[in-house]
Amino acid sequence: MKSRIPKILASRPPVATPLAALEAPRRLDYIDAARGWAFLGVLTVHAFGRAPVDNYLLKSLASSGNYGVQLFFIASALTLCMSFEARRTKDDRLVMFFLIRRFFRIAPLFYFGIVFYLIVWGTGPREFAPDGVHTRQVALTAGFLHGWWPDTINSVVPGGWSIAVEMNFYLCLPLLFVLLTTLRRALVAFVISIPLTVGISVLTAKLLRSNFDSGLVAGFTYYWLPRQFPVFLLGIVVFHLSRGQRDPASAKRLALFGVLGLLAASVVGNRLPLSYLAHSICFGVILVALRSAPLQLLVNPMTRFLGTISFSAYICHFFAIDVVAATMQRLTFLPGQHPLLIFLTLYLLTLALTCVFSFITYRLIEVPGQNLGRLIIAALSKRGRTTTTLPAAAEGAI
Repeated sequence: MKSRIPKILASRPPVATPLAALEAPRRLDYIDAARGWAFLGVLTVHAFGRAPVDNYLLKSLASSGNYGVQLFFIASALTLCMSFEARRTKDDRLVMFFLIRRFFRIAPLFYFGIVFYLIVWGTGPREFAPDGVHTRQVALTAGFLHGWWPDTINSVVPGGWSIAVEMNFYLCLPLLFVLLTTLRRALVAFVISIPLTVGISVLTAKLLRSNFDSGLVAGFTYYWLPRQFPVFLLGIVVFHLSRGQRDPASAKRLALFGVLGLLAASVVGNRLPLSYLAHSICFGVILVALRSAPLQLLVNPMTRFLGTISFSAYICHFFAIDVVAATMQRLTFLPGQHPLLIFLTLYLLTLALTCVFSFITYRLIEVPGQNLGRLIIAALSKRGRTTTTLPAAAEGAI
C-alpha cells in the first residue's frame, strides 16, 4: 500500500505568502552565500588547529568557525522546506523523489570520500577509532548509519559525522513538514526539543562511559543527530519566518543585529551554555534578514561560488590542509615568521587548493550524480503516468 504522506503533503492548503512556490527549487543567492560562509568557518577552525595564534580574541573567533556546520544544517532545512512546498503539487511521489534526490546529491561524493581517505589515511588508529578502522566502520559509513555509534561516527571520512546527521534527518523531514505547518508549531517544537535532546544525550553518555573513553563519548553525544536535531528545527522556523518580503532597511538592521550577536557569542565562546544553539539562532536571524536584504558584504560572487562547491569543499579541505601543512613544514623560512602570518598563509593556500580540488570533484562527481538522480526520477515519473493510463485489465495483469 502506498504511503499516505505524499497525499497529505499534496493536499495541504496553499499558504498566504507562498515563498517556496515562487523561489524554490531554483538556487537562492543568499543561501548559496550562507553555505559559502559556513565552509569558511569550518576551514578557519581546522586551519587554526594546525597553526594556532596565542591571542584570546582570535582563538575565540576561530573556534566559532566550528559552528559553520550548524549553518549548513539550518540552510539545508530551509531549502528543503522550500523545495517541499514548491513540489508538493507537482511530484506524484513526493517523498520517494525527495529521498532519491537527496541520495544522489550526497552519496556519490561521499562514497568517493570513503575510498579516497581509506587510501590516503589508511586504517590505523585515530581519534574516533582508537582501535583502527575495520570493516564494520566502513560498512556502517557506507549505509549512513555511522552516526549512531561512538567509534564509527567520524572514523572513516573526516567530518563524516555531519553527513550521517544530515542523511538521517532527511528521513524525518517529510513528517516534520506535515506536522510543523505554522511558525507557532515550529517554535514550540524547537523549544521543547532542546531540553529533551540534551537530556537524551546526557543519559546516553552515562550509559556509554563504561565501554568507551570519556572524550570519545563526549564527542559522540555532541555530534549525533539527537543533539543536533534542534538546529534543523530552527531551519524550519527560519522557513516560516522567511515568508514574504521585509522592508530592506529593517532587514539590514536585523542582519546587523544577527552579526553582532554572532560576534558576541564567539567572544564568550564555550562559557556560553549551549553555545552551538546560540550561534545557530544568530545564523537564523541573519538568514531571515538576507532574504529581503542580501548585503553585498555577505552575498557576493565569491561566497556564492564557495556555496555552490561547499559540499565538495567540505570533503576535500581535510586533504588540502594536510598537503599545505606538509609543504609549509619543508620551507625553512616560515618557522621564524609571526604565528599570525603562518596561520594566514596556511589558511589562504588551503582555501585556494581546496577550491581547485572541489571544482574538479563538483564537476566530475557531484553534478553527474545529481543528473543521474534526475534521470531516475524522470523514468519513474514517466512509468507512473503510463501505468495510471492503462486499462483496468492491463493494470491487473501487471
